[in-house]
Amino acid sequence: METLYDRLGGETTLHALVNVFYNKVLHDLNLKKKFVETDMESLKAHQIEFMTFVFGGSKHYPIERIAEAHKNLKIQEHQYAAVCMHLQQSMRELEVDDVLISEVMEIVGTTHDMI
Repeated sequence: METLYDRLGGETTLHALVNVFYNKVLHDLNLKKKFVETDMESLKAHQIEFMTFVFGGSKHYPIERIAEAHKNLKIQEHQYAAVCMHLQQSMRELEVDDVLISEVMEIVGTTHDMI
């Protein structure tokens, strides 16, 4: 059985998705201030590593990193919702199938309380 990672298109798709996604996030006036002092290349690499893991492309990721990375950011619910919206829009822009988008968003939802 193919993993979600494989069905999404693997590494190539995740790299494209992360680039499109962060482009949207960094142009969102309500979000970009959260990333002012962020090393975006490092963040993108971590995001790809995380997505690879949660979508079944690797066996290891220190999941506690999520809470640790977000603990001092004071992310508000509307900001979390905006990030989710940008992720969905990014996948649509990359012509990801709606069924796969739903699977991705379900997985993303499991991280809500860590963020």
